[in-house]
Amino acid sequence: LDDMKKVAEYLKGTHDFSAFTDNKDEKSKVRTIYEIKIVKKGTRLEFEFYGTGFLYHMVRILTGTLLEVGMRERTAESVKEALLTGDRSKAGFLAPAGGLFLREVRYE
Repeated sequence: LDDMKKVAEYLKGTHDFSAFTDNKDEKSKVRTIYEIKIVKKGTRLEFEFYGTGFLYHMVRILTGTLLEVGMRERTAESVKEALLTGDRSKAGFLAPAGGLFLREVRYE
């Protein structure tokens, strides 16, 4: 859990998230993540993502990547490399959509 939270901190901010989407047609893949919360509740983990917007499959790929870090199948350095290179093959698996939901949208 600690390793996942450290990597989540690195993912925060404004970045090109090309490695974390399956949609290559999107003009700009730059997004801002304000916060990623990872909470253990009994035997399950809950992930909450807060940001300016999300690309196709972005949250699911980020979740899969963080889970691989937690299972020690991926290092923090490999996540940094994926973010810097934009190479989808360097990011984690596409987590299943079950349990995924949009809680809130805010407009100014």
